[in-house]
Amino acid sequence: MRVLLDCPVQTRAHLEATFGAPGKAWADGVTDLLSECFKRWRLDPVQWLAGGLKQNLVLEVKAHGRPAILKLGYPDADQWSERQWLLAQPGSCCAKLLDDLEDPVVLLIERVMPGSALVDVIRGAGWTMDRHNELAPLISACMLDVSKEFEAESYDHLLARVLENRSQALHQDLRNRVADAQDMLVDLKLGPMGEVRWLHGDLHAGNILWDATIPSWRAIDPKGHVGPAVMNVGRYLHNFLAEELASRGEEHSVPAQVALCEARALILANALKVPYQTLLKATVVDLTLSTVWRVQDEGITVWEPMRLLLDGLRDRCQL
Repeated sequence: MRVLLDCPVQTRAHLEATFGAPGKAWADGVTDLLSECFKRWRLDPVQWLAGGLKQNLVLEVKAHGRPAILKLGYPDADQWSERQWLLAQPGSCCAKLLDDLEDPVVLLIERVMPGSALVDVIRGAGWTMDRHNELAPLISACMLDVSKEFEAESYDHLLARVLENRSQALHQDLRNRVADAQDMLVDLKLGPMGEVRWLHGDLHAGNILWDATIPSWRAIDPKGHVGPAVMNVGRYLHNFLAEELASRGEEHSVPAQVALCEARALILANALKVPYQTLLKATVVDLTLSTVWRVQDEGITVWEPMRLLLDGLRDRCQL
């Protein structure tokens, strides 16, 4: 068990390379922190799981004989936001927080069973376009009243921070897209589903799992961003396009991606009773942020294909 509770080699390497001495110190303390958690909650380790940020640790455990997830990581604002959102959500739309530590943030979370990811279902032969309709109840449920006790990060702030951060040399065209996204966000607040909510913030097909015990789709890994309710749809619409196109036997071209986004939007718009162009606007705002983060992480080479997708979606949401 001692080996399993050591900080994994790849995670340690990333922490030391990214955060230097503080990262090494945190990695050195992982075994003691995990041992404390195992004693506190009487856990049995099962296996390390992949996923999430590179500085996060996700461990499958048994809590009183039942499957659970122990999640921690090098201190990051997202961990605090996830904890606060899970503490606040009253229903079963998201995997339940069983217990937690505040400092450092450690989350003991119910494991959804069997936990089949929606993206894997989409890859399968039985997936059909109309099944996107199944996700409307989850999208609606993963919205909370804005907390008065906790100041969650807003989409306004996420966009503004990009423009304020001069240390990141972004292409001027991309900076212009961020400014356009700010204007779109203002428009979204004034339209259908414009009421400001505390949203899951990362609701895509990789973070949606099938729970056979309910049975229902449930979410994991909330970011807890604040914004117009319609923004809860944006990330879902533009993620995992290649996987669905492949399952349909279609090429992964930009026009095909745009058409698939629009088809998804049309189905969900009917279920949510909102114009599909409104959903596409939310997609453009979220995709703009995703593009910025990808350019920052991977370099300017990803900009051109992302630009083409942004242009195609922007044209469709203005029809």
